[in-house]
Amino acid sequence: AYENKRLPSLCLLCGTEDALYQGNLKVVKNLRKHGIPVVWYGGTGNHRWPVWNDMLPYVIKWLVEDYIPAEADMGDIGNPN
Repeated sequence: AYENKRLPSLCLLCGTEDALYQGNLKVVKNLRKHGIPVVWYGGTGNHRWPVWNDMLPYVIKWLVEDYIPAEADMGDIGNPN
């Protein structure tokens, strides 16, 4: 298992009708098996822009909650005043 506690999670998203869906499930399973943090979102759809647009809120949530470390210097972005 990967022991680096500073490793950010990965975010994988795929539509259930996408030809890559089953492959993505295998990747997620193997990453987790080896202790690599991964956030997985499987949604309805195929490999098209409308599916990716629907999944965009999940990516933003992952970026804010999982990827950006709490101790990150956000500069002016984190403090608009």
